[in-house]
Amino acid sequence: MAKTASRPENDAATPPERRPSWTPLAVLAGLAVVIALIGYGGTFDAAFQFDDYKAIVKTQSDAGLGEVIAKFPRARWLTQLTFAIDVAWNRSWRGAEEQFAVGAFHRTNLLIHLGAALVLYGLALSLLATPGLAGRLAASLHWPAAAGGALLFLAHPLQTQSVTYVSQRAESLCGLLLFATLWAYTAARRRQHEAGARPLATGESDGGGSAPAWRRAGVLGRYALAAAFAALAMMTKEVAVAIPVLVLLLELCFFGRSRFLLVLAAPLLLGVLVIPIVRIIDTGSILGAHGENEAEWPYGRFQYAVSQLRVFLLYIRLMVLPYGQTIDHDLTPHRAFVEELDGGALALDILVTLGALLANVAIVAGGVVAFRRGARLLAFAVFGSYLVLAPSSSLLPLPDLAFEHRLYIPLGLLAIALVVALAARASGPSGGGKRKGGDRRNALGVAVILVVAVLTGVTRSRNAAWESTVTLWGDAVEKAPDKARPHVILADALFEQPKGSPVDRRDTLDRADALLRRALELDPDRVSTRRVLCRIEKERGLALLASDERAAARIPFERARALYLEILEREPESFVAHKELGDLYASQLARWKVSYLEEAIAHYQAAVAIRHSAPGVRLPLAETHRLVAEKASSEKARRRHWKAALSGYRTFLRRVERRGGQEGRAALARDRIREIEAKLAESAGDEGGGGAGR
Repeated sequence: MAKTASRPENDAATPPERRPSWTPLAVLAGLAVVIALIGYGGTFDAAFQFDDYKAIVKTQSDAGLGEVIAKFPRARWLTQLTFAIDVAWNRSWRGAEEQFAVGAFHRTNLLIHLGAALVLYGLALSLLATPGLAGRLAASLHWPAAAGGALLFLAHPLQTQSVTYVSQRAESLCGLLLFATLWAYTAARRRQHEAGARPLATGESDGGGSAPAWRRAGVLGRYALAAAFAALAMMTKEVAVAIPVLVLLLELCFFGRSRFLLVLAAPLLLGVLVIPIVRIIDTGSILGAHGENEAEWPYGRFQYAVSQLRVFLLYIRLMVLPYGQTIDHDLTPHRAFVEELDGGALALDILVTLGALLANVAIVAGGVVAFRRGARLLAFAVFGSYLVLAPSSSLLPLPDLAFEHRLYIPLGLLAIALVVALAARASGPSGGGKRKGGDRRNALGVAVILVVAVLTGVTRSRNAAWESTVTLWGDAVEKAPDKARPHVILADALFEQPKGSPVDRRDTLDRADALLRRALELDPDRVSTRRVLCRIEKERGLALLASDERAAARIPFERARALYLEILEREPESFVAHKELGDLYASQLARWKVSYLEEAIAHYQAAVAIRHSAPGVRLPLAETHRLVAEKASSEKARRRHWKAALSGYRTFLRRVERRGGQEGRAALARDRIREIEAKLAESAGDEGGGGAGR
């Protein structure tokens, strides 16, 4: 018996596959659509958030669909292709001015999530028919258990970040293709097993025809489909690097030791090289852009990896009890052996870390026990979850210790494992006979339906926070009142709101100012806090100038100046700080002190030295030289600044003409060039005439 369990491929008692009925799938699809529309129907107008502007708006603004296709292969190429398709759809139906209308992006995300739930259902059915799970669950319960797991996955509020946060389509699309890979591979292995476990490399016939049994069973086609899905997944997000290892884990859990493992899995195992190769082609580095400035990583490798022990426990709690969801979890990184701590803080940090380590070891040990007791699907879900989280939760530090979208795939695996385990227990032997067993199964079915209904309601409630940047980060501030970043981003979002009436705008700026002052208390070294404060002070100064309160307007401008100087003390090489301080000196502070124009020139020149290729600072630098020339008291100084201005205009014009766009500013530069050339020629003529007369 033990031998049969270790080599389930030789178990001839495995029932042959029956032709699937489409009725359960149709019922599930209908329920899934209803649940998805209830949970996510109010999100189609939800604004772009956080990384959406960089990943979608900035990346897709100047790129057509053909250009994106031509960039193959690149990191996350398939994800970017789907964004390009949404942009093209908007351009066709709404016009170029509405190319980033959010509705199309949200609908695509929801369709991907629905597809992932249906494919997960197919994967669960396929796994339940493998040798490793044969007889574990009555055949009549296969589709209800698989459907229950898929609906839990679909309705769970933890998925809102992967669905409503548009740029995290990368995670849900990767999940869809990862589930599809495992489903196709499992189907191929089952077909091969049922066809007599003949290797794919042989041409041996089964005696019933000219073609071998595995070929007639469609093994090769399903295996090719798995390889295709895996290749596509590699083009969505880097977490797909876990697919080859998941295939090995699937083999171990559901098929045992196979004589043909290397023949079957070798091409998929080679897929682990796809993402590193694409990253090297795309960025020249295996780590991509993230590896360029290791000194600027928010955490060291050791600190980040050890901190993830606590993060794993947070993830488990969120999957079981999804309360306290937020875009920015308030987590303290591991500090022992990284920072200097007093005795009490050091001991507490070590104890908490050791406790988290023991808890994770206990979870892994539970997976081993489940495997040994035949609960292979539960073991696969536990080990598979750690494997999927490994790329983002190990030795490569990311800016955020925890992000809810990272649980998209693990939640799918654990949902089907949990429902199948409960169904197996409910259908097991009972002293009450068949009637009591039926009652337990009915009770489980009702419980799953109720849980799905509750989760759907929580998902709808959670999605309300994603309505706008203000609501999302207001929720984050409420749940992490002692973390600086949510305060800064909420203040910035308030600042960016439409101005409205002067009174409302003043109240908005006061609220943003209070948030930023609190952020400075929490994290005095955070540079972004001072940047947003500078913007607020500049707007206050402009409002006072508009009200003819010239003397009062100088105060907020001087406060902004002081804040910029604080930023430069912390980041002397900050291009943005030098450029914006130059703007402040040139456009506002020069009203009170003409010598501030020289300060503006100095900061513009510092910005040019930091980022020589940026044309945006060349024009204001040239304009400031022109203003100084007009106010200069000596002819020598006047000519020097005119020449500097002329050089600046010409450099700006060359760079703009090379890149295209900015026609208005280019026209201004051409007018200035003609004006200054005329003045220099007139000045030279005056000098020549004066010399001849003398």
